[in-house]
Amino acid sequence: MPSGEIELTSGDNNWTTIQAGKSQFKVVGLPSGDYPALPSIEREGLTPLAGAGLLELIRKTLFAAGDNDARYILNGLLVSLTTTEKKTTLLRLVGTDGHRLAVAEREVGTPNAKQPAQDIKAIIPKKAAQEMRRLLEEGGDEEPLIGFTKNLMIFRKSGLLLTSRLMEGNYPNYQQVVPKESGKRIVVNRGLLESALRRVSVLSKDKANAVKVSFAPGGMTLFSSNPDYGEATEELVARYEGEALNTGFNARYLLDALSVMDGESVSLQMDTALSPCLIQEAESPGFKCVVMPIKI
Repeated sequence: MPSGEIELTSGDNNWTTIQAGKSQFKVVGLPSGDYPALPSIEREGLTPLAGAGLLELIRKTLFAAGDNDARYILNGLLVSLTTTEKKTTLLRLVGTDGHRLAVAEREVGTPNAKQPAQDIKAIIPKKAAQEMRRLLEEGGDEEPLIGFTKNLMIFRKSGLLLTSRLMEGNYPNYQQVVPKESGKRIVVNRGLLESALRRVSVLSKDKANAVKVSFAPGGMTLFSSNPDYGEATEELVARYEGEALNTGFNARYLLDALSVMDGESVSLQMDTALSPCLIQEAESPGFKCVVMPIKI
């Protein structure tokens, strides 16, 4: 549109005229009464959150949610709000597509003795979580608020109100998938592992981005091969004292997990070559990622 003022005029039969300089557009409209009624939202009942904290939780879990997955419920994030013994609110987000799982949690808000106990669980669509992340990335001084009705999520920030229908269904029991903190654990520099995976996966075959990962005392080895292009091997110094272990992963799943972590080093833990791999970092005790291995 030309620079300057833009004039919008609504006329008969719901026609709208848009005038800007010497440009004019006439657009066919619909009766305003046909627009769906907006829900009445009360500020009471909404939980205040630290914007940076909520943004971090979304960033650390959104990558693991399904994308047009046939299992409809996996195309969303599980959100839970629980009152702790300290009368603060524990916010937990969970995302999974069946191949990887991400769980992130943290206490939000300030202790409030008058706060009623709550235990809310809801599944929000991935698209709604993406919009929340975009709004939070814009910043602002006002503390965002979140709340839930029977079938709606309400998110309020700086005068903007976002509502989304909740997804209906039962979310998988993710807690039984997360391994207990035992078994074979290897600690390695996050940045070096991420860079090595990107290089080695260049020669991985097919869409699985398969990379063989070997744990041995004092280090780990990454290996990939493709009959049409060749093979790649890279060794990394790591802290590991268990028995030798050979397994395989979709490199993209590991890279996605590493990309949302901020610590200098990460730990990978698994009991057997085909058991779930638990990925953690000391700097974020509330974050856990589980990646299922593949046969190579």
